[in-house]
Formats: sequence, C-alpha cells, structure tokens
Amino acid sequence: MTKFHQDRTEERRRNLEIEKMNKKLKSDETKTSPMNRLASVSEQYRSSILAEPDNSFVSALSAVQFLTSRKRNVRESSDESLEKTQKKKLCPNTHQLPMFLSKTYHLIDRCDPEIATWSSSGDSFVIKNVDHFAAYVLPKYFKHSNFSSFARQLNIYGFRKLTAEPILSADFDARTANYVSFYHEKFKRESPELMKDIKRATKSDHQSKDDMCSLKTEIVHLKEIITRMSNEYDRKLAEMKFEFNQKVTRLSFLRI
Repeated sequence: MTKFHQDRTEERRRNLEIEKMNKKLKSDETKTSPMNRLASVSEQYRSSILAEPDNSFVSALSAVQFLTSRKRNVRESSDESLEKTQKKKLCPNTHQLPMFLSKTYHLIDRCDPEIATWSSSGDSFVIKNVDHFAAYVLPKYFKHSNFSSFARQLNIYGFRKLTAEPILSADFDARTANYVSFYHEKFKRESPELMKDIKRATKSDHQSKDDMCSLKTEIVHLKEIITRMSNEYDRKLAEMKFEFNQKVTRLSFLRI
C-alpha cells in the first residue's frame, strides 16, 4: 500500500472518529454541561494524538478546527445566558401585576387633567368630574361605566377615599367640592414598580371590615341612646328645679 493510500485511509478513519464524537456529544447534551463536553473531547483528541505520533497533518488540523469551533459555541452560549439573566434583572415580570392596577395607573396617567389627574405630589389621584369620568373614561379601560363599581375595586385593593372638608365656611370652594380623591401608599406616579406590593383583600379582610362596620353601627346606636338619655336627664333635672322653686316660693308665703 502506497503512502498516499495510507494517508487517505488514515484520514477516513479520523473522519469516522469525528462523526462518532459528534453523535456522542449530541446524545450527551442533556447529561453534561458544555464545558465538561469540551474538556472530554479535548482529552480524547489529545490522548489519540499522543498515542499515534504518525497521524496525518490533515487529521490534526481537523481536530484543532473542531475544538476551536466548539469552544467558540460554548463561549457564545455562555454570553447569551448572561445577557438573558441581566435582562431579567433589569426588566421585572409585569405579568404578576393585577390588570386592574395596571389599567388604573395608565388611566390616570393619560386622562384629561380636567377630568382626572394625579395630585401635585403624585401620591394620590383626584377625579374632578365623576360623571364624565364614568361616561367617557372608564369604558375605554373597563367593560362598564359604573363609578361605584370602580370605587369598590379600589377599596378591595386597599385604596382610601380622601375627603377635604373645610374647617371654616369661608374656606369652602364650590369648584373642588365635588372632587373625589383616592390614596394608597404603594400607588405613586413616580414609582409604578411599587404596585407589585399592592394585594387584593382576602375573605378574612372582608370579614374584618364587616365586623368593623358592625361595630361602627353599634357605636352610633349607643351614641344615640346616650344622647336620648342625656336629654331625658336634662328634662327631668329642669322639672325638679322648677318644682323645687315652686315649693320654696310657697314656704316663703307661709312664713309671711
């Protein structure tokens, strides 16, 4: 057999070995990491080259090219994984945010300021025209135009309705008398990322609210009873004073 035929035979054998290595790598992809596979292939080629010093230059070059390609692929894969991880850290998962809160934020942020807008501090929002808000704004974001339903949803998520009653009659402003404001410590214009901490009230929370309402009703009832008793006491006291004064007057006449 000539030297040429020997080289060709050796080259075919090397190509078959490379194909076997590729098949083995594909079958082991789910079992080993990219770096381990690269180290294993490198060790196998290094052992084969050291064991057979008569290898042809073409086979050795093919092995080097194969290893270089695998190393480049592993590096690119690692870079892509790192980039995806960084993107996840920079972009939090917005799907966890309740749709109602997301819609409400965009609703207030994009609404006509004459109808609804953020407060000057951005810590609450105010609805200036409830009728227009219900008729023209709510249907764009929700499947209804019921302001009471919208307010109930806000209440379920822990929003508080703010009232600004003037202390003095001179402070009364007819332009802002019908404004309705809502506040939540995690609902802010400049910090939308805080909305993820707003939780919907549970049944136990509703039960607590019902109990609180019941207690408030009972307190109001007791106050009414106390008021009636106080009025009755004042009336009785006035009658007793009147009778006492009459008796004193009669005694004074008898002495004369």
